[in-house]
Amino acid sequence: VLRRAGDLLMENAAEVREWLAREAGTIAGFADFQIATSAQECFEASALPGKAFASMLERVVQPVWVVDEAGLIRFANASAAAALGYGHVSDLLGKPSHQTIHHKRPDGTAFPAQECPMLLPRTTGQEFHAEDYLVRRDGSLLAVQFWSAPIDLPDGRGAVVSFSDVSERRQTERALAERDAILSALGQ
Repeated sequence: VLRRAGDLLMENAAEVREWLAREAGTIAGFADFQIATSAQECFEASALPGKAFASMLERVVQPVWVVDEAGLIRFANASAAAALGYGHVSDLLGKPSHQTIHHKRPDGTAFPAQECPMLLPRTTGQEFHAEDYLVRRDGSLLAVQFWSAPIDLPDGRGAVVSFSDVSERRQTERALAERDAILSALGQ
């Protein structure tokens, strides 16, 4: 893995070796470059989506994250972090998706990871769409409509998940149902 000022430049070992052989003698400020050989950093770099893919998802207004085969969050855009109450996307990266944002039901009971519909596309290869609740950083619940689809990553199949906040819609639906009940009780 080759980085400059923290930005990933290359992750393929052969590309890094070729670049070093070609450029090492001519680059001013070579100290700005970091070459990582730790297994953890190499795993993290290989699990990230391609630069173009990540760049597109970062610019999407809708909250989006990518979960790897093991269920770890490998990418999240700023919209996802903000909607879930996290100050920065780095607060989500590398964490287990289900245990971080989907571990309890609205009644407060535990929601087992093996029942998590958001993670299903990793194993089934099928898309999934539903309404559910996500857990914000502060423990409050966020009513959402989500879409989860399989995505091939370098280390296996993961899932790309997007969601929309449906709290206002649900509140409006409850208010309309209450109004209809009152009107029905009054005989109108």
